[in-house]
Amino acid sequence: PATVFFKSVLLRGKLNILKDEFRKAEVLTTLMQKFQPEGQYLTIHPEDPKYTKALKATAVIELRVESISGKFKFGQNQDEGDWNQIHSFLNEKGEPLDQETAKNMESTCPFH
Repeated sequence: PATVFFKSVLLRGKLNILKDEFRKAEVLTTLMQKFQPEGQYLTIHPEDPKYTKALKATAVIELRVESISGKFKFGQNQDEGDWNQIHSFLNEKGEPLDQETAKNMESTCPFH
């Protein structure tokens, strides 16, 4: 049968659009450091003419987290026969996410 296995995290809180250009530059610099750790970019500064216009046109939204919850489903409600069939299929298919899902099934299954 068709089914969906998943892991999810739900964050609840207040969104705040950052107006301060210096704070926006700080946040965007942090993202650049994460995604371009080699540092091949000009430092983001609101008074740099290369960034002034872009910073004004870019929305940076801050989430102030008030609560975090999560849930997952990896075949816990399947009967043993269906569970074994799905688990075998995932292991035979062997793609990285399939293998990860099979391991998650093993760690959450009541009869494994």
